[in-house]
Amino acid sequence: MCNALINYAFQKLKLEKLTARMFKKNIASIKLSEHCGMKLVKSEPNEDDVDFYEYEITNKTE
Repeated sequence: MCNALINYAFQKLKLEKLTARMFKKNIASIKLSEHCGMKLVKSEPNEDDVDFYEYEITNKTE
């Protein structure tokens, strides 16, 4: 399912990059992001001092 969303974002919407943000303690979202080929690009607290991760994947056909 996540690969279909990524393909849609890159092929139909013509996005160059897709970003996902999640709370650091949300293990399911982290595993799904990694399974879909996304890479961790940021890990820091947000404005409420809650730790979060930011994952990204870029369009490899560009």
